[in-house]
Amino acid sequence: TRIGLNQKQAVQALALAEAGLDHARNLVLSAGSENFDTWVANANNGAMVISGQELGGGTYAVRIDNDCSPNIVPAVLADTGCGANQDGNEKAALTAWATTATGGGWASGGAGRARVRVFVEYTNPWKHSCYSGNDQLCTDDQVPACANQNCVSPADPKDPNGPVKGQLPLPNDMRCGVGAGASQIPATLVPTDMVASMTLQNTCVIFPYYQWAIQTAAPTRRDCMGGNCQTQPGGTPAGTLPWTSDPLNPNFATCAANPSKCHGMVFFGTAANRATGADVTFGTAPPHNAACMGTQGEDSSRPCYQAGANSSVVVYVMGKASVTNNVEINGTLVLHGNGVPGSTGPNRDLTLSGTNRITTNPCTGGANTCGYPLAILAFDPYAPGGPPPNDADDPAPVYPTTGQSIHLDISNATSRINGIVFSGGTVDFNPITVNGGIVAYDINVNNAATSITYNETYGNAAPPPGFSVPGGGVFPVWARSSWIHCATYGDESGGPTACN
Repeated sequence: TRIGLNQKQAVQALALAEAGLDHARNLVLSAGSENFDTWVANANNGAMVISGQELGGGTYAVRIDNDCSPNIVPAVLADTGCGANQDGNEKAALTAWATTATGGGWASGGAGRARVRVFVEYTNPWKHSCYSGNDQLCTDDQVPACANQNCVSPADPKDPNGPVKGQLPLPNDMRCGVGAGASQIPATLVPTDMVASMTLQNTCVIFPYYQWAIQTAAPTRRDCMGGNCQTQPGGTPAGTLPWTSDPLNPNFATCAANPSKCHGMVFFGTAANRATGADVTFGTAPPHNAACMGTQGEDSSRPCYQAGANSSVVVYVMGKASVTNNVEINGTLVLHGNGVPGSTGPNRDLTLSGTNRITTNPCTGGANTCGYPLAILAFDPYAPGGPPPNDADDPAPVYPTTGQSIHLDISNATSRINGIVFSGGTVDFNPITVNGGIVAYDINVNNAATSITYNETYGNAAPPPGFSVPGGGVFPVWARSSWIHCATYGDESGGPTACN
């Protein structure tokens, strides 16, 4: 009888302690920060999260502590760089202790007691090698040969930098139609030859990426899809000027007389579908639409070399794109897709061929002038509460049930992407080398030669501008794979103690 009662009380106490951990994680998450400073900013580097919560005839309590002390966490996990009252590594320890209903000793029911400690970590979708929104880890989609290779590195879903699934972050500033409203595209950012097409309410752009692209010159652009952009005003090289409607701007006269020469780095469609139908090929010779976008200063043997400086630009395609041999895009490639589902032939929204590179560099003009750390942003914009622009079945992705029709086929062994790839739809790798990370609704690793290597340089950068995480922008809290059922019970309301 005594053994049975002890077992019952032990199980109940452990369940109570685990309930306390779940409760505390939700409370910590609601703080809306990306570190634990809110909870450890006191003399003890820790605080009570829950005190004396009753549940099921028992009680539990939980405290949070900075992971600086080896008494709290194993020495190998301790944060050696955190200062007093400050979380230095976005990690902390939650300790829960619980007691079942008390009584007069074992004969009258006794009291079960348990203490549990778990390590929690703030993270966000950009800090992982793969992050998918369809409830499938990207490692689930790997070909059999990947089982013995690090096709995705780190590949362990329990690793804090390995694959993760959950709600996708989404662009949070969609502008539809031309006008002065907060949700419209300012007329000052629309070339006059495009106003008639862009005024439609269901013509949307992803702001501020469109703004950065229209205001940036494209020195090697060759075609304006219906406009005469074969030579830049005043001579060569071929290109377009940034759009301006400011009479005081030196380019105003040119833009007023021939607005197609001032499309910047935005690729509009043909006359039949100017606002959504761009079909762009980035190549090294006509009739391709462009050769070099942005510059790089690391390797004089590569295209787009300019000694002494890198430029990270935004290239905006209102449709689909292909990148061909010996081409570089130095910055962020933004594309809407063509609104037609499909993974083959003309329905693919991005294809790579030959030797090329898409590399994003830190912004030289401040944090809000480019899309760093994104190398590719593929998203079909839509009008909240109104008609979508391209495809009636292409609203924003919903975890984990629906994704967008966008399909990126980045399958080319001689291509390389340096930066983070984001897509509201599907991304296929077969094979490709990515040095950065992938955030997409559906990620398919189809070839053992594919290499997706997480690069913390991009992952530790500030999240891309103009994005938010569903739920008000709060970053998720993930429990690490370390879980300790303490051998001794202890009331830690006065401070943390070792778990023995």
